[in-house]
Amino acid sequence: MQAATSKIQERGNTTIPQSVRDYLKLDKGASIVYTFKPNGKVEIEKVTVQQQKQIDDIFDALDNINDALKAQGVTFEQLMQTGKEERKKLFNELPLTNL
Repeated sequence: MQAATSKIQERGNTTIPQSVRDYLKLDKGASIVYTFKPNGKVEIEKVTVQQQKQIDDIFDALDNINDALKAQGVTFEQLMQTGKEERKKLFNELPLTNL
């Protein structure tokens, strides 16, 4: 089993060692995903083309939502705050007899 190390810089960034980039076939601009394992380890994998498309689709959808909100004069923060307030109202209306 091979191992490679790198140092965390002041702002939290690090350089992925060349041996890891070669092994995962990472080119400039490639995306990676970190998976947190129950044993306390973190796996790093190259994002597949299909996964990247899904990520891009999600960001496109979020951009569309943001554009629609702006057109209505509403910020994302305002939307989230309103949702929080509505959830609180609904929660307060629940018959909580088992607490």
